[in-house]
Amino acid sequence: MIDFNTPTLLWGLFGLAIPILIHFWHQKQGKRLDWAATQWLSEKNLQQARGIRLDNIWLLILRLAIVLLLCLALAKPLWNTFHTSSSFSKIHLIEPNTLVTNNFRFEIEEALKKGEPCFWIENSPSELKDLSEQPKEIIEARVLQNALIDLGKKYPKQSVELYVVNQQSLTNLPVIYHSTPLNLHAISDSTRQHQAKVWQVDGQKNVGINPEGQLGIVTANNLEIVQKGALKVWISTSEYAQKTLKASLKAIEEVYQLPIQLLDKEQKEQAQLVCTSQIPQVLNPEVLYLIPESDKHSQKSLASNVIEWSSSMNPQTDDAVFEGKFPAWLLEKILDFQGIKAENNTISNRQLKALFKEQKLVKPLETEWFTAVLITLLVLLLSLERWLAIHRNV
Repeated sequence: MIDFNTPTLLWGLFGLAIPILIHFWHQKQGKRLDWAATQWLSEKNLQQARGIRLDNIWLLILRLAIVLLLCLALAKPLWNTFHTSSSFSKIHLIEPNTLVTNNFRFEIEEALKKGEPCFWIENSPSELKDLSEQPKEIIEARVLQNALIDLGKKYPKQSVELYVVNQQSLTNLPVIYHSTPLNLHAISDSTRQHQAKVWQVDGQKNVGINPEGQLGIVTANNLEIVQKGALKVWISTSEYAQKTLKASLKAIEEVYQLPIQLLDKEQKEQAQLVCTSQIPQVLNPEVLYLIPESDKHSQKSLASNVIEWSSSMNPQTDDAVFEGKFPAWLLEKILDFQGIKAENNTISNRQLKALFKEQKLVKPLETEWFTAVLITLLVLLLSLERWLAIHRNV
Protein backbone atom coordinates (compact mmCIF):
# COMPACT_ATOMS: atom_id res chain seq x y z
CA MET A 1 0.00 0.00 0.00
CA ILE A 2 1.30 3.46 -0.91
CA ASP A 3 0.68 6.52 1.27
CA PHE A 4 2.20 9.99 0.97
CA ASN A 5 3.94 11.98 3.69
CA THR A 6 3.09 15.32 2.00
CA PRO A 7 0.03 14.55 -0.14
CA THR A 8 -0.69 18.25 -0.74
CA LEU A 9 2.19 18.32 -3.22
CA LEU A 10 0.19 15.97 -5.44
CA TRP A 11 -1.65 19.10 -6.58
CA GLY A 12 1.43 19.55 -8.73
CA LEU A 13 -0.02 16.89 -11.03
CA PHE A 14 -2.03 19.69 -12.61
CA GLY A 15 1.33 20.68 -14.05
CA LEU A 16 0.89 17.83 -16.53
CA ALA A 17 -1.09 20.31 -18.63
CA ILE A 18 1.98 22.51 -19.11
CA PRO A 19 3.97 20.18 -21.43
CA ILE A 20 0.81 19.54 -23.47
CA LEU A 21 0.08 23.26 -23.90
CA ILE A 22 3.70 24.02 -24.77
CA HIS A 23 3.70 21.14 -27.26
CA PHE A 24 0.72 22.42 -29.25
CA TRP A 25 1.78 26.05 -28.92
CA HIS A 26 5.20 25.18 -30.31
CA GLN A 27 3.61 23.46 -33.29
CA LYS A 28 1.60 26.56 -34.19
CA GLN A 29 4.63 28.82 -34.18
CA GLY A 30 5.92 29.51 -37.66
CA LYS A 31 7.89 32.11 -39.51
CA ARG A 32 6.72 33.37 -42.91
CA LEU A 33 9.36 33.47 -45.59
CA ASP A 34 8.56 35.15 -48.90
CA TRP A 35 9.94 33.15 -51.80
CA ALA A 36 9.85 34.38 -55.35
CA ALA A 37 9.23 30.95 -56.84
CA THR A 38 6.11 30.32 -54.80
CA GLN A 39 3.91 31.37 -57.73
CA TRP A 40 5.22 28.48 -59.84
CA LEU A 41 4.03 25.84 -57.36
CA SER A 42 0.93 24.04 -58.45
CA GLU A 43 -2.22 24.83 -56.48
CA LYS A 44 -2.82 21.21 -55.54
CA ASN A 45 0.41 21.26 -53.49
CA LEU A 46 -0.79 24.27 -51.50
CA GLN A 47 -3.30 22.38 -49.37
CA GLN A 48 -3.96 23.67 -45.86
CA ALA A 49 -3.17 21.23 -43.05
CA ARG A 50 -6.25 20.27 -41.11
CA GLY A 51 -6.75 18.77 -37.64
CA ILE A 52 -4.29 18.35 -34.77
CA ARG A 53 -0.89 16.91 -35.57
CA LEU A 54 0.93 15.14 -32.74
CA ASP A 55 4.51 15.67 -33.78
CA ASN A 56 7.19 14.21 -31.48
CA ILE A 57 4.62 12.22 -29.50
CA TRP A 58 7.27 10.21 -27.67
CA LEU A 59 8.97 13.40 -26.51
CA LEU A 60 5.65 14.65 -25.16
CA ILE A 61 5.10 11.36 -23.29
CA LEU A 62 8.58 11.58 -21.75
CA ARG A 63 7.96 15.12 -20.51
CA LEU A 64 4.63 14.13 -18.99
CA ALA A 65 6.32 11.18 -17.24
CA ILE A 66 9.02 13.51 -15.84
CA VAL A 67 6.41 15.86 -14.32
CA LEU A 68 4.53 12.87 -12.89
CA LEU A 69 7.62 11.32 -11.27
CA LEU A 70 8.75 14.69 -9.90
CA CYS A 71 5.39 15.22 -8.15
CA LEU A 72 5.44 11.70 -6.72
CA ALA A 73 9.00 12.07 -5.41
CA LEU A 74 8.22 15.45 -3.76
CA ALA A 75 5.09 13.97 -2.11
CA LYS A 76 7.40 11.47 -0.33
CA PRO A 77 5.67 8.15 -0.99
CA LEU A 78 5.53 5.67 1.88
CA TRP A 79 5.47 2.00 0.98
CA ASN A 80 3.61 0.50 3.92
CA THR A 81 4.30 -3.20 4.37
CA PHE A 82 3.30 -3.47 8.04
CA HIS A 83 1.22 -6.49 8.93
CA THR A 84 -2.39 -5.73 9.68
CA SER A 85 -5.59 -7.64 10.31
CA SER A 86 -9.09 -6.71 9.23
CA SER A 87 -10.84 -8.95 11.76
CA PHE A 88 -10.90 -6.22 14.42
CA SER A 89 -10.69 -2.43 14.53
CA LYS A 90 -9.42 -1.83 18.07
CA ILE A 91 -6.60 -2.88 20.35
CA HIS A 92 -6.59 -2.26 24.10
CA LEU A 93 -3.54 -1.09 26.07
CA ILE A 94 -4.00 -1.38 29.82
CA GLU A 95 -1.94 -0.22 32.78
CA PRO A 96 -1.26 -3.12 35.18
CA ASN A 97 -2.96 -1.40 38.08
CA THR A 98 -5.77 -2.82 40.24
CA LEU A 99 -7.52 0.56 40.23
CA VAL A 100 -7.59 0.54 36.41
CA THR A 101 -8.70 -3.09 35.99
CA ASN A 102 -11.45 -2.75 38.60
CA ASN A 103 -12.80 0.49 37.17
CA PHE A 104 -12.71 -0.63 33.51
CA ARG A 105 -13.36 -4.34 34.05
CA PHE A 106 -16.54 -4.35 31.94
CA GLU A 107 -14.85 -2.68 28.93
CA ILE A 108 -11.83 -4.99 29.08
CA GLU A 109 -13.88 -8.18 29.46
CA GLU A 110 -16.12 -7.15 26.56
CA ALA A 111 -13.04 -6.60 24.40
CA LEU A 112 -11.74 -10.07 25.29
CA LYS A 113 -15.10 -11.63 24.37
CA LYS A 114 -15.02 -9.90 20.97
CA GLY A 115 -11.53 -11.21 20.32
CA GLU A 116 -9.94 -7.75 20.31
CA PRO A 117 -6.26 -7.87 21.37
CA CYS A 118 -5.57 -6.59 24.89
CA PHE A 119 -2.06 -5.81 26.13
CA TRP A 120 -0.43 -4.75 29.38
CA ILE A 121 1.62 -1.56 29.22
CA GLU A 122 5.25 -2.72 29.17
CA ASN A 123 8.37 -1.94 27.13
CA SER A 124 7.44 -5.03 25.10
CA PRO A 125 3.66 -5.32 25.63
CA SER A 126 2.49 -8.78 26.69
CA GLU A 127 -0.98 -9.93 25.66
CA LEU A 128 -3.60 -9.95 28.39
CA LYS A 129 -5.43 -13.24 28.83
CA ASP A 130 -6.60 -13.01 32.42
CA LEU A 131 -7.12 -9.88 34.54
CA SER A 132 -5.95 -11.74 37.64
CA GLU A 133 -2.42 -12.00 36.25
CA GLN A 134 -0.91 -8.53 36.30
CA PRO A 135 2.79 -7.85 35.63
CA LYS A 136 4.65 -5.81 38.20
CA GLU A 137 6.19 -2.91 36.31
CA ILE A 138 6.27 0.78 37.19
CA ILE A 139 4.50 2.78 34.49
CA GLU A 140 6.12 6.00 33.33
CA ALA A 141 6.21 7.95 30.09
CA ARG A 142 9.04 6.05 28.37
CA VAL A 143 7.44 2.67 29.06
CA LEU A 144 4.14 3.88 27.60
CA GLN A 145 5.92 5.43 24.61
CA ASN A 146 7.76 2.16 23.86
CA ALA A 147 4.51 0.21 24.14
CA LEU A 148 2.70 2.55 21.71
CA ILE A 149 5.56 2.33 19.20
CA ASP A 150 5.63 -1.47 19.41
CA LEU A 151 1.89 -1.86 18.90
CA GLY A 152 1.86 0.82 16.19
CA LYS A 153 4.22 -1.35 14.13
CA LYS A 154 2.14 -4.50 14.57
CA TYR A 155 -1.31 -2.92 14.21
CA PRO A 156 -0.97 0.21 12.03
CA LYS A 157 -4.67 0.40 11.07
CA GLN A 158 -6.28 -0.24 14.46
CA SER A 159 -7.19 2.46 16.96
CA VAL A 160 -5.82 2.18 20.50
CA GLU A 161 -8.02 2.18 23.60
CA LEU A 162 -5.69 3.31 26.41
CA TYR A 163 -6.53 2.69 30.09
CA VAL A 164 -4.31 4.49 32.64
CA VAL A 165 -4.20 6.32 35.95
CA ASN A 166 -3.62 10.03 35.30
CA GLN A 167 -0.39 10.17 37.26
CA GLN A 168 2.50 12.62 37.27
CA SER A 169 5.00 9.99 36.05
CA LEU A 170 3.45 10.20 32.57
CA THR A 171 4.80 13.74 32.21
CA ASN A 172 8.45 12.59 32.21
CA LEU A 173 8.36 13.19 28.45
CA PRO A 174 7.06 16.48 27.01
CA VAL A 175 5.14 14.61 24.28
CA ILE A 176 3.98 10.99 23.90
CA TYR A 177 3.54 10.03 20.25
CA HIS A 178 1.06 7.50 18.88
CA SER A 179 0.84 6.46 15.23
CA THR A 180 -2.85 5.47 15.16
CA PRO A 181 -6.01 7.08 16.60
CA LEU A 182 -6.07 6.89 20.40
CA ASN A 183 -9.01 6.95 22.82
CA LEU A 184 -8.02 7.77 26.37
CA HIS A 185 -9.70 6.19 29.41
CA ALA A 186 -8.21 7.72 32.56
CA ILE A 187 -9.00 7.49 36.25
CA SER A 188 -7.68 9.48 39.20
CA ASP A 189 -6.29 7.87 42.33
CA SER A 190 -7.90 9.81 45.17
CA THR A 191 -6.86 7.43 47.94
CA ARG A 192 -3.75 9.39 48.90
CA GLN A 193 -3.59 12.63 50.84
CA HIS A 194 -2.07 15.88 49.64
CA GLN A 195 1.28 16.93 51.09
CA ALA A 196 2.33 20.55 50.64
CA LYS A 197 5.96 21.12 49.65
CA VAL A 198 6.67 24.69 48.55
CA TRP A 199 9.11 27.11 46.95
CA GLN A 200 9.46 30.12 49.23
CA VAL A 201 9.71 33.05 46.84
CA ASP A 202 9.98 35.58 49.65
CA GLY A 203 9.32 35.62 53.36
CA GLN A 204 5.53 35.55 52.92
CA LYS A 205 4.84 33.96 49.52
CA ASN A 206 5.00 30.17 49.17
CA VAL A 207 4.42 28.54 45.77
CA GLY A 208 3.55 24.86 45.42
CA ILE A 209 1.06 22.34 44.07
CA ASN A 210 -2.40 22.74 45.55
CA PRO A 211 -4.79 19.80 46.17
CA GLU A 212 -6.31 20.34 42.71
CA GLY A 213 -2.93 19.62 41.12
CA GLN A 214 -2.31 23.24 40.01
CA LEU A 215 0.76 25.41 40.65
CA GLY A 216 -0.03 28.40 42.81
CA ILE A 217 0.27 30.04 46.22
CA VAL A 218 -0.15 27.53 49.06
CA THR A 219 -1.34 28.68 52.49
CA ALA A 220 -1.57 25.37 54.37
CA ASN A 221 -0.26 25.18 57.95
CA ASN A 222 2.04 22.17 57.54
CA LEU A 223 4.31 23.50 54.79
CA GLU A 224 7.67 21.98 53.94
CA ILE A 225 10.01 24.53 52.33
CA VAL A 226 12.30 22.79 49.82
CA GLN A 227 13.51 25.86 47.86
CA LYS A 228 14.21 29.38 49.08
CA GLY A 229 14.76 32.41 46.90
CA ALA A 230 16.04 32.38 43.33
CA LEU A 231 16.89 29.17 41.49
CA LYS A 232 20.55 29.38 40.45
CA VAL A 233 21.19 28.22 36.88
CA TRP A 234 24.44 27.61 34.97
CA ILE A 235 24.21 27.18 31.18
CA SER A 236 27.05 25.71 29.12
CA THR A 237 25.58 24.64 25.76
CA SER A 238 25.62 25.67 22.13
CA GLU A 239 24.66 29.25 21.32
CA TYR A 240 21.32 28.19 19.79
CA ALA A 241 20.41 26.04 22.80
CA GLN A 242 21.40 28.88 25.15
CA LYS A 243 18.89 31.20 23.50
CA THR A 244 16.11 28.64 23.88
CA LEU A 245 17.00 27.92 27.52
CA LYS A 246 17.28 31.57 28.51
CA ALA A 247 13.98 32.40 26.81
CA SER A 248 12.29 29.47 28.57
CA LEU A 249 13.67 30.44 31.99
CA LYS A 250 12.55 34.04 31.43
CA ALA A 251 9.06 32.79 30.55
CA ILE A 252 8.96 30.74 33.77
CA GLU A 253 10.02 33.79 35.78
CA GLU A 254 7.45 36.09 34.18
CA VAL A 255 4.47 33.73 34.02
CA TYR A 256 4.84 31.91 37.35
CA GLN A 257 6.64 34.68 39.27
CA LEU A 258 9.43 32.30 40.29
CA PRO A 259 12.84 34.02 40.66
CA ILE A 260 15.70 32.61 38.56
CA GLN A 261 19.35 33.69 38.67
CA LEU A 262 21.72 32.98 35.77
CA LEU A 263 25.27 32.41 36.98
CA ASP A 264 28.54 33.29 35.27
CA LYS A 265 31.49 30.95 34.96
CA GLU A 266 33.00 31.93 38.32
CA GLN A 267 29.74 31.15 40.15
CA LYS A 268 28.91 27.81 38.48
CA GLU A 269 29.75 25.82 41.63
CA GLN A 270 26.66 27.39 43.26
CA ALA A 271 24.30 26.16 40.52
CA GLN A 272 21.17 24.18 41.36
CA LEU A 273 20.33 23.57 37.69
CA VAL A 274 23.12 22.84 35.19
CA CYS A 275 22.33 22.84 31.46
CA THR A 276 25.30 21.30 29.69
CA SER A 277 26.18 19.79 26.31
CA GLN A 278 27.42 16.53 27.83
CA ILE A 279 26.93 14.64 31.05
CA PRO A 280 29.63 15.47 33.67
CA GLN A 281 31.87 12.67 34.93
CA VAL A 282 31.16 13.62 38.55
CA LEU A 283 27.53 14.40 39.48
CA ASN A 284 26.42 16.42 42.46
CA PRO A 285 23.28 14.70 43.83
CA GLU A 286 21.92 18.08 44.94
CA VAL A 287 22.07 19.50 41.41
CA LEU A 288 19.66 18.86 38.53
CA TYR A 289 21.39 18.31 35.16
CA LEU A 290 19.79 18.88 31.75
CA ILE A 291 21.68 17.25 28.87
CA PRO A 292 20.94 16.63 25.18
CA GLU A 293 19.55 13.23 24.27
CA SER A 294 22.22 10.76 23.11
CA ASP A 295 22.40 7.18 21.86
CA LYS A 296 25.46 6.61 24.02
CA HIS A 297 23.42 6.12 27.15
CA SER A 298 19.96 4.80 27.89
CA GLN A 299 17.46 6.16 30.37
CA LYS A 300 18.26 3.29 32.76
CA SER A 301 21.92 4.32 32.95
CA LEU A 302 21.14 7.93 33.88
CA ALA A 303 21.05 9.13 37.45
CA SER A 304 17.76 10.34 38.89
CA ASN A 305 19.00 13.95 38.82
CA VAL A 306 19.84 13.83 35.08
CA ILE A 307 17.18 14.56 32.49
CA GLU A 308 17.49 14.50 28.72
CA TRP A 309 16.20 16.87 26.10
CA SER A 310 15.90 15.88 22.46
CA SER A 311 18.26 17.23 19.79
CA SER A 312 19.39 20.88 19.70
CA MET A 313 16.29 22.67 21.04
CA ASN A 314 15.63 23.98 17.53
CA PRO A 315 11.99 25.04 16.98
CA GLN A 316 12.28 23.98 13.33
CA THR A 317 12.95 20.34 14.29
CA ASP A 318 11.48 20.03 17.78
CA ASP A 319 7.69 20.14 18.10
CA ALA A 320 7.66 20.87 21.85
CA VAL A 321 9.92 23.92 21.41
CA PHE A 322 7.97 25.11 18.35
CA GLU A 323 4.62 24.78 20.15
CA GLY A 324 5.90 26.56 23.28
CA LYS A 325 5.63 23.52 25.57
CA PHE A 326 9.28 23.45 26.60
CA PRO A 327 9.11 26.06 29.45
CA ALA A 328 6.23 24.22 31.17
CA TRP A 329 8.01 20.87 30.75
CA LEU A 330 11.26 22.28 32.17
CA LEU A 331 9.43 23.80 35.14
CA GLU A 332 7.79 20.45 35.89
CA LYS A 333 11.21 18.79 35.95
CA ILE A 334 12.59 21.43 38.30
CA LEU A 335 9.63 21.15 40.67
CA ASP A 336 9.72 17.36 40.55
CA PHE A 337 13.43 17.32 41.47
CA GLN A 338 12.76 19.65 44.39
CA GLY A 339 9.87 17.45 45.52
CA ILE A 340 7.26 20.14 44.87
CA LYS A 341 4.37 17.92 43.84
CA ALA A 342 1.20 16.48 45.25
CA GLU A 343 1.72 13.22 47.09
CA ASN A 344 -0.90 11.48 44.97
CA ASN A 345 1.04 12.49 41.81
CA THR A 346 -2.15 13.11 39.84
CA ILE A 347 -2.66 15.41 36.88
CA SER A 348 -5.88 16.62 35.34
CA ASN A 349 -7.51 14.85 32.39
CA ARG A 350 -6.88 17.96 30.32
CA GLN A 351 -3.15 17.85 31.10
CA LEU A 352 -3.06 14.14 30.30
CA LYS A 353 -4.75 14.55 26.92
CA ALA A 354 -2.36 17.38 26.02
CA LEU A 355 0.59 14.98 26.33
CA PHE A 356 -0.46 12.83 23.38
CA LYS A 357 0.20 13.67 19.75
CA GLU A 358 -0.51 11.54 16.68
CA GLN A 359 2.38 11.00 14.30
CA LYS A 360 2.59 8.44 11.50
CA LEU A 361 5.05 5.66 12.13
CA VAL A 362 7.20 4.78 9.12
CA LYS A 363 10.19 2.48 8.79
CA PRO A 364 12.86 4.44 6.86
CA LEU A 365 14.32 1.32 5.24
CA GLU A 366 10.92 0.44 3.81
CA THR A 367 10.50 3.82 2.09
CA GLU A 368 14.02 4.81 1.05
CA TRP A 369 14.24 2.17 -1.67
CA PHE A 370 10.95 3.30 -3.21
CA THR A 371 12.02 6.96 -3.28
CA ALA A 372 15.42 5.94 -4.69
CA VAL A 373 13.73 4.06 -7.53
CA LEU A 374 11.62 7.13 -8.40
CA ILE A 375 14.64 9.45 -8.40
CA THR A 376 16.72 7.02 -10.50
CA LEU A 377 13.91 6.68 -13.03
CA LEU A 378 13.48 10.46 -13.07
CA VAL A 379 17.18 10.98 -13.89
CA LEU A 380 17.01 8.38 -16.68
CA LEU A 381 13.94 9.97 -18.23
CA LEU A 382 15.51 13.45 -18.05
CA SER A 383 18.60 12.15 -19.84
CA LEU A 384 16.49 10.43 -22.51
CA GLU A 385 14.33 13.53 -22.98
CA ARG A 386 17.39 15.76 -23.47
CA TRP A 387 18.94 13.33 -25.95
CA LEU A 388 15.72 13.04 -27.94
CA ALA A 389 15.13 16.81 -27.92
CA ILE A 390 18.67 17.55 -29.18
CA HIS A 391 18.53 14.74 -31.73
CA ARG A 392 15.28 16.04 -33.23
CA ASN A 393 16.23 19.67 -32.69
CA VAL A 394 13.06 20.36 -30.67
